[in-house]
Amino acid sequence: MRVLHVGKYYPPYDGGIEAHLQTLASGLAERCEVTALVFNTSPRTVEETVEGVRVVRAGSLGRLFSTELSPAFFRLFRRLRHADVIHLHTPNPLGELACLAAPKGARLVITYHSDVVRQRLLGRLNRFVLHRLIRRADRVITFTRRYMETSPVLSRHEDKCVFIPHGIDGEEMAGTPAVSAMAARLRAEHGPRIVLFVGRLVYYKGVDVLLRAMTGVPGARLLIAGDGPMRPDLERLTAELGLGGRVVFLGKVSHQEKVACYRAGDVFVLPATHRSEAFGVVQVEALACGLPVVCTNIDSGVPFVNRHGETGLVVEPNDPEGLAAAIRTILEDASLRGRFGEAAVRRASERFSRQAMIRDCMALYTALTGVPEAGRSAAARRPAAWRG
Repeated sequence: MRVLHVGKYYPPYDGGIEAHLQTLASGLAERCEVTALVFNTSPRTVEETVEGVRVVRAGSLGRLFSTELSPAFFRLFRRLRHADVIHLHTPNPLGELACLAAPKGARLVITYHSDVVRQRLLGRLNRFVLHRLIRRADRVITFTRRYMETSPVLSRHEDKCVFIPHGIDGEEMAGTPAVSAMAARLRAEHGPRIVLFVGRLVYYKGVDVLLRAMTGVPGARLLIAGDGPMRPDLERLTAELGLGGRVVFLGKVSHQEKVACYRAGDVFVLPATHRSEAFGVVQVEALACGLPVVCTNIDSGVPFVNRHGETGLVVEPNDPEGLAAAIRTILEDASLRGRFGEAAVRRASERFSRQAMIRDCMALYTALTGVPEAGRSAAARRPAAWRG
């Protein structure tokens, strides 16, 4: 089976959609022929093989409204589109336009990562294209039912939607000796009460709300792992709030350093304020490391990942006082932290594994194309996520 994934970027470009695409494509490459068509951030078109995946990065002339301007992308799509399955990852305006020209014989699958929230004009144009594209698509993958129900686009196409949560490789989050040593150093330097945030520093993550909440969490230190356009503003706010000695901007960290941060922390916080944060895979990573989570009750899949009162606490968005109270509750109760941590590991392994995600996605391809997997019955191939 030949599968063409159409995305915006591919690692080492940093981002949640990019990490998901790599995780999925590399796992599928063990079971079928996978090509990923994405954009480069320079004018040169590059083709390489990464973990068994043929990655084609189309040269770009620049960016407009966060979208690459790449005539080469359309030429490459026309060359690569004769696959059994074309799998589009959206939002991706040029990718969506290209996929409108998908051959009739190809099965079209869309992973709907999030709505376009902030750009009103682009959002309206994007919705017009998406409605047409989804009518053409065979299936739309969304991570949670809640996101589908609250999306102005997906809620009109419920019959096309299937639910396959994002999964991670639990072994990659393991506490190896090197990771444990890093975590011990972090605790020695920043402990004993460590609050952790991991992610890009962009508006919808709500890090400004977390900084204001930290004024109500005495004796704790906040580690911020990640970088992004809002970092200068957040550093200024840190100084204005008098938190200079209690907030540490670690910048972009390696995977090993990120795992060490999870292992060193006492509580992980995702203070998202907008539904642009559609799922929050960093929550899954924290859960896999046994770290209790505090997240916000935004109308997306975020509160689905972290179960209130089981793996952590869920508070209302844009509420620094409520966020501070939840953080204090977990920091001040070691028994509660232990219970949340044990439940976190169970939920990550049972609900958000990479193996389950790849299995269900491959089963979806098989059901759509009619190409069976050897030694498996049709009933067994139907993913648990969308069994009727």
